[in-house]
Amino acid sequence: MIQAQTADSLIIEGKIPGLPAGLQVTLLSQEFHHRSEIAKTVSTDGAFRLTGKVASPTLCLLDIKNENDPKSIGKEIELMVENGAIAISAAHTDSLPPSFTFTTEKLLNACHVNIAGGRVQEEYAEYQKFMLPYLLAAKQAHYNLYIAPEADKRNETDSKPFEKKYKAAEYSADSAQMAFVRLNPDYAISSYLLCTRLERPFVFTDEEIDSFLQLTKNNHDPARLKQLHKLAATGRRFVKGTHYTDFPALDTEKNEHRLSEYLTNGHLLLVDFWASLCGPCRMAIPHVRELNRTYAGSLDVCSVSLDQKEEEWYKAMDAEKMEWTQLWLPKHLQQTPTHAYSIQGIPYLLLLSPEGEILYGG
Repeated sequence: MIQAQTADSLIIEGKIPGLPAGLQVTLLSQEFHHRSEIAKTVSTDGAFRLTGKVASPTLCLLDIKNENDPKSIGKEIELMVENGAIAISAAHTDSLPPSFTFTTEKLLNACHVNIAGGRVQEEYAEYQKFMLPYLLAAKQAHYNLYIAPEADKRNETDSKPFEKKYKAAEYSADSAQMAFVRLNPDYAISSYLLCTRLERPFVFTDEEIDSFLQLTKNNHDPARLKQLHKLAATGRRFVKGTHYTDFPALDTEKNEHRLSEYLTNGHLLLVDFWASLCGPCRMAIPHVRELNRTYAGSLDVCSVSLDQKEEEWYKAMDAEKMEWTQLWLPKHLQQTPTHAYSIQGIPYLLLLSPEGEILYGG
């Protein structure tokens, strides 16, 4: 195994035939879905050289694009870096992963990129190889369900087998990721992956959080371990089975109600936090409608809008024909539920047991 780097700076050199001169090459941290610049340079003919520094092993994206042509699709290389020397090569620029695609092209092209240097990158490459078949299956299932030319022509009944395959592929990929972590608990990427899991509220019990900390006790990334312990402490406030927090909201007649009013008949309660201007929220409404119809008698559904303007809420409800319980949270009523349920973005689903225990949140 390549030994950990001891240098205090990062050097990345790339040699890729066909790479035009003058392209912008940027190294970005992409941890927790937030991109921030680490280093930047401009390519020469077939090569580039980046210098910078990271405080600890960091999941990164190498972004290569033509700034003078915003319509062109750039190239992206995923890697995990630590201070030291890293060499990147590929057969040709055309074989690099595109920055955007609906197909499996990005995953497949990543296999043609050679990245050498650093223990954490070697571990990350092992993780990518392990996950490839699961991610390919999930990406293909997503394409078949949403993007394929015939997708828009299917009715709800015809779409169900494709939805089932997509959910199964996503579940398999998630399970495979956890299997990799258990096999390699000392890897830097493993502690990072557990951190991302602990960001999900109401998914894990106290015992499961304890198991994550025990699993990674010999992990070689001390900075990440510190972060993991901090997230674990926060996560204990949002463990699975926590009793729900009540809050007030307004109905379509501007009357105030409390969430507890809808948890009184022995049914499960699904609370859907959404907003009219949120594209993914609007896309999810047909699925919420299906749940409401399929499980009527055992599941109650309540949609809670976070719209800033009341008229936008009314307009969206009318357009979507949302026949189940509808509530609105004006800004002055949003603090309690967003803090109590760790709502970082929408759509956000909250599933409560008849006794008010949180079974799922996210």
